[in-house]
Amino acid sequence: MMTYNHAKYIGQAIESVLMQKTSFDYELIIGDDFSSDGAREIIAAYGERHPDRIRALPTSHHIGAAENWKRIIAARRGAYVAVLEGDDYWTSPEKLQVQADLLDQNPAIAVCGHQVTFLYEGQDRPPEIGPDVQDGLYGIEELLRWNFLPTCTAMYRWNLIGTLPEWYFQLKIGDWPMHILFAQHGKTAFLRQPMGVYRVHAKGAWSSRGEIDRLQERICLFQVLLEKLDSRYHHLIRERLFTFYHWLGLEYIGAGNFAEARQTFRQSLGYVRPAERVWEKSTFALKAYTPALFQCLVKLKGAFVN
Repeated sequence: MMTYNHAKYIGQAIESVLMQKTSFDYELIIGDDFSSDGAREIIAAYGERHPDRIRALPTSHHIGAAENWKRIIAARRGAYVAVLEGDDYWTSPEKLQVQADLLDQNPAIAVCGHQVTFLYEGQDRPPEIGPDVQDGLYGIEELLRWNFLPTCTAMYRWNLIGTLPEWYFQLKIGDWPMHILFAQHGKTAFLRQPMGVYRVHAKGAWSSRGEIDRLQERICLFQVLLEKLDSRYHHLIRERLFTFYHWLGLEYIGAGNFAEARQTFRQSLGYVRPAERVWEKSTFALKAYTPALFQCLVKLKGAFVN
């Protein structure tokens, strides 16, 4: 469990781990990054009450998410690793048992996850159960197309990796590249049953970022994957990079930043062949270079349709 300034949520997260009913021993390793909101004191109190179950890793100063995660992973002792951030929580007391049984019975599975309830805190939006993925086993190709494993659902067969590569800790996205690293060594299992809650709130490490920032981080991730993964995945990675650049360009256009949109368009062309994605390239170019003409064409199309 990685946490920073989650005093509002950390008790519920810890309790959801302590309620787990398992036929095996497990421990909760909590890495708090020198929280200033009272979370450290809450964690310490839980650690005193449950010394056989909780190992807290305090710090004397703020070290950042990457270093915090590095020391948590270095401290782990279990064959399987499940992840739960301090602002999420599990809802099923059988969550760990169900996933561990699945890994025990299927040596070909490297990582497994499940559905969650997405809780939109502070928004006029009802909770939603997702992702909408069917039960089954998936390959790395599906994970490269879409990160369908929410962070709080993942359980990894850790001996397949042992040590995370140093380039991983340079990224600002933590869960997706870790899923992909494990998916190189086996199947990804998905259970279509909600066993946790993923909070979407204004102070969330990912949800608090704007869409432009999130797309830039996805581009950074996939540029690294293009360098680090086997060449058989390069075509798919390039396709994803084109798509991310396309989406980023549309965000810039929406913000009225046509200079950045045109730069993004030029960058996107390096990831697909000239004859590929022609329609997307054409509409992107029209929007970025001749927005007035594009609007005229849209109006003309509307007139003919009506």
